[in-house]
Amino acid sequence: LIGAVADASSAVATWWPVSLAGLALVLDGLDGAVARRLGTESRFGALFDQETDALLILTLTVLLVAGGKLGPWILFAGLMRYALLAASEVWPALAAPLPNSRFRSGVCAVMVTALVVCLLPPLTPLPAAIAAAIALTALTLSFGIDLIWLLKNARGISQS
Repeated sequence: LIGAVADASSAVATWWPVSLAGLALVLDGLDGAVARRLGTESRFGALFDQETDALLILTLTVLLVAGGKLGPWILFAGLMRYALLAASEVWPALAAPLPNSRFRSGVCAVMVTALVVCLLPPLTPLPAAIAAAIALTALTLSFGIDLIWLLKNARGISQS
């Protein structure tokens, strides 16, 4: 999908990016369930899943903007995770591990699903923008909740 950005206007007019992104979405939903069922879940696996989700969202947003389907405003969804990582370099409290959250996981799935739907070739920019805006609102809310939790629980973490 990252490579599709090089010729985004052609890519968003075809079905293969939708198929590939949809497959990634389905497999992302299965990997955690399989790991739990087999008793192989780990902190590394959870972090790896989180980072690949963030990269997928960034890739899909760049593809949709470069392909002319959505405006640059949707890049906010793709850059949120990376902005939080950058901010945690200045304020280490933001790097603290978050408790597990079904809401956060669900919002991530909604965001990726909305971006995959936006890639559908027959979907015009207006309905794509509406779907993306609704998902971005949910993602912003989720990040806000996590940010508030991190700030409330920052006591005792030294500031550098």
